[in-house]
Amino acid sequence: MLPALGYANTQFALEPAELHLPLTRYAQLRGRRLCAVYLEEPSDLPDAFRRLIEHADRLRIRMIVIPSLHHLAALGDPSAVRRHLEYLIGGEVAVADRPPNDGADVLIPASASALSSISGLTNSWRRR
Repeated sequence: MLPALGYANTQFALEPAELHLPLTRYAQLRGRRLCAVYLEEPSDLPDAFRRLIEHADRLRIRMIVIPSLHHLAALGDPSAVRRHLEYLIGGEVAVADRPPNDGADVLIPASASALSSISGLTNSWRRR
């Protein structure tokens, strides 16, 4: 199985541990093995997001699984953050609250204006 990483914001979960099993199951449905889940603490924003990108870049992991788009909201417009993250990893951000292959996980190029709001978070990373 190909590897995947998970990302979630703890402000949307009663217990952070409850996030691991659904993300693992979803990754398995997509034929992936979840290697790690990066949990974003609101007090440390965007520390986990940066570490996620570094890990994905270092190991060339091309799928990140998130519980829902809400988990990206603290970083900016969730759809724009998703597209930018897909660009950075050269892959896919899979949303676990949607059925696999529902057409919602298709890569869509983001406009420069949509990316400008989050470019400060990721300005040191570039797609290879």
